[in-house]
Amino acid sequence: MIGITEDHEFKTRDGWKFFHEIDIKKDELYCWRFKAIDDDPCGLWYCDSYEQNGNQITDSANFYISPEKKCFYSKNDCDLFQIKNNYIDTIVTSNYSIPIVMEHYENRYDNSSNLEPLTFIYEHVYVSEQSDTEEEFGVSAFTETLINHNPPHKWYCWKDLMFKLKLSHFERLTTRDKKIVCFSMPELIDKNVSWRIYVRRNGKEFWL
Repeated sequence: MIGITEDHEFKTRDGWKFFHEIDIKKDELYCWRFKAIDDDPCGLWYCDSYEQNGNQITDSANFYISPEKKCFYSKNDCDLFQIKNNYIDTIVTSNYSIPIVMEHYENRYDNSSNLEPLTFIYEHVYVSEQSDTEEEFGVSAFTETLINHNPPHKWYCWKDLMFKLKLSHFERLTTRDKKIVCFSMPELIDKNVSWRIYVRRNGKEFWL
C-alpha cells in the first residue's frame, strides 16, 4: 500500500476537509502539476504574472482536480516515516514519493527535481550528513508558505517555497495502528509530470 495517515486534511475548492468528508463526485482537490526537471529548477517560476492585450494574466501549474478514486486501508502492516520540522508534519508510507529538489551547493547546474520515495530521501540525507566530507547536496521539499519572498512581487519561484530536510526531521515509526489513505488522480500524458496534492497536519501545510 502507498499513502498517508488519515489524520491529514486536504485542501479542496470548498476548504480543508478530512478524507472521510471528501465526496469525489463533488469535491475537487487542490493540485500542483509537478514536473521532474534535470536542469536547475530552483529559479523556475511557481506562479508567473504577465500582461497580454492589456490584461494581467496569471500562469500557474495549480488546479482544482476531481480525484478518480478514494483508497482506504484500515489495516496497516507497512513501514511508516514521520517527517517533522517548522514547515511539515506528515506520516507517510516508506514507499510514498514526494516532490523534492536535489540542490548542489557548489554547482547549480547539478540541481534537479524529481519524485522520490521516502526510503531514497532518508538514505540520501543519512549518507550526506554522516559523511566525513563537507555536505555537497541538500534535499528540499515544498510548502505554499512563502519562506524567502521579497515583496512587492506578485510572482515567486520554487526557491521561495523550498525547505531543507535534515536527518533529525525523520523518524521511523513501528506502530501498526495507523489507517492509510490516498487518492487516484487522472493520468497525465507527460510521464515526467504528476498531480501532487496539498495537505496539512497539525496546522502545517505542504505538498505531497
